[in-house]
Amino acid sequence: MDVIKKINTRFKDYKNSRRPKKNPIKWGIIGTGYMATTFCRAIQGNEKSIVSAVYSRTNEKGKTFAKRFNIPFSTNKFQDFFDGNKFDIVYIATPTHHHYEHVKKCLCAGFNVLCEKPLVTSLKNFDELQEIARKNKCFLMEGMWSKCLPTFAQAQKWIKEKRIGSIELIRVDFYKNQIRMNPDQYISKNDYGVLNDYGIYALSFPQEFLSGKYIMSWNKRIIENNIDTDWAIILDSTESKAFLNISSNFKGESRARIYGNDGSIEFGSQFNRTNTVSLYNRQGNLLERKTYQYIFDGFEYQVNEVHSCLQTGRLESNLIPLKKTRQTLLIMSILRKENDERRREIQI
Repeated sequence: MDVIKKINTRFKDYKNSRRPKKNPIKWGIIGTGYMATTFCRAIQGNEKSIVSAVYSRTNEKGKTFAKRFNIPFSTNKFQDFFDGNKFDIVYIATPTHHHYEHVKKCLCAGFNVLCEKPLVTSLKNFDELQEIARKNKCFLMEGMWSKCLPTFAQAQKWIKEKRIGSIELIRVDFYKNQIRMNPDQYISKNDYGVLNDYGIYALSFPQEFLSGKYIMSWNKRIIENNIDTDWAIILDSTESKAFLNISSNFKGESRARIYGNDGSIEFGSQFNRTNTVSLYNRQGNLLERKTYQYIFDGFEYQVNEVHSCLQTGRLESNLIPLKKTRQTLLIMSILRKENDERRREIQI
């Protein structure tokens, strides 16, 4: 779909979102930045949901956001946000260093939560939040939305059907030329570096298709303020390997490919948000290609997954279970440790 058609489609869905919806799933949003804006479109464009309130640190930003998306209530006070509304779920899209605080507030108040990735940055905080969610019987999910996309489901289907045989190698490349384009802005906006930003997509990708014990080895580049900008990570076992290259220094195609002993599957660039996935035989000839139309950049599939979980009473998503969120966080904690060790055994 070209840009003009995409914009027109979105505008049409906004108009439809202003129509009354019967017994909608009610969302609250914490944050008014880029991701909140992007995801709010998908919520309001869904025929089963509405955004009933938004929290922002400043009244002005909250009111502007609320007016833009036809949201009836905005505030810069958490108590008002919680007391004045009855949400089915709260979506959190604040900067990473606020996630733990904001998720905890919501869970302690008894609200279901969808939080942008990464959910938190420490295992201790994750375990605490998971325990609060279980105690209060709250739904909790990390916004790793790429795993809700039909491209991922199609790849898993081909693998289950043995279309590429046994998996032998996974290759992931993720490049964004952010530092060279605007170094000051990159440093100011990245509290934890590229691994916690979009690098987490590359790190979590192999976990959808591999399992077992792997030896993980790695190398990295660090700039000022101890911010990581480049990673080369290898996962190695007797049966299969994964090579992950992540960089905020260089421009290139961000693709992912799964190689089996009888064929391969390729995700187009950017692999984490692509609407196209292709199947090849052992000789590299194209066998099948699936392309899907996304209305809201694919975020509509994550909205649908959350709705499905809430409607069936599930406290976790089968597509993004908390054990996989924790596993990715564990791997990240190993990679971030400041020591000379560059090799560890991990369980996927």
